[in-house]
Amino acid sequence: MSKGLEKRKLASDVLDYLDDDSVSENKENEVKKVPVDQLVPFHNHPFKLYEGQRLDDMVESIREHGIMIPLLVRMYKGKMEILSGHNRLNAAILAGLTEVPVIEKVGLSEKEAYTYVIETNLIQRGFSELLPSEQAAALEIEYDKVISQGKRNDIIREIEKMSGIESTSGQSDQKLDKRDAISSEYGMSGSKMARMLRINHLVQPFKDMVDNNAIAKGAYFHISFLPEEKQLWVFKAVNEYGYKISEDIAKMFRESDETLTEQYVNDTIDDLVNGKKQEKKYQSVKLGTEVYHKYFYDVEPKEAVSIIEKALEMYFTNK
Repeated sequence: MSKGLEKRKLASDVLDYLDDDSVSENKENEVKKVPVDQLVPFHNHPFKLYEGQRLDDMVESIREHGIMIPLLVRMYKGKMEILSGHNRLNAAILAGLTEVPVIEKVGLSEKEAYTYVIETNLIQRGFSELLPSEQAAALEIEYDKVISQGKRNDIIREIEKMSGIESTSGQSDQKLDKRDAISSEYGMSGSKMARMLRINHLVQPFKDMVDNNAIAKGAYFHISFLPEEKQLWVFKAVNEYGYKISEDIAKMFRESDETLTEQYVNDTIDDLVNGKKQEKKYQSVKLGTEVYHKYFYDVEPKEAVSIIEKALEMYFTNK
């Protein structure tokens, strides 16, 4: 079935649902016309509006047929907020409509409202068509389906564990299996999914950089652990100096989070751009065959690494 036919079938299914007698008795699902100037976008809406030919086609379709599927909305802070239909509203305004059909949902939790926003976009476009920041938002909803809301901190600790950061959360293999099942469904590794979930913790300017492939994956991963204010310090500095931040510098900022100041961020980027400071180049160090056999002949590689780290810590502490 072509994408066009699939979407027409979806529209038909939705209209059939709205026409169902059992549903029509529920006033919550009544379709009503609302002036376009009374509608506002969903707060922190993670999806970008259609542009170009796709938008033009939607405008032309609305001019010819009107809006076939009502927008889903809710009352939020005294305003009628869109859950589903941001592109339809935009196209309707361009087509010259002053009113659009809506269905108002009531009694939704914040999580339920956000799920409407995510799932409707997945139905309309599909995961592969989304930008990285949009995919990250969709993955977070999928992850919430298999892990309870009360365990959100566990998710962060799990991601840290997967990226090699010490964790004390004691994650179970069952949770890792669930994560792997989700990542497999979307055709990605568990580690890639973990990295993508961190996009949700970036401030919008860095999300835009991720979508435009203007920042290294390792860099945005480390930046995502900084508080929003400090992320904005980093963004302001790299933007003003035209500096493409590396993973090593992002990691350095993250590790110095507690003492990080805006002045230090500016001075660091300034020094790097003007050649006053060189980024550290990390190199691997190999043990000679004789040394390795002397100390680690019957030791597993992971255990050998642990022993070396402890030995180095003792050496530099005593020194």
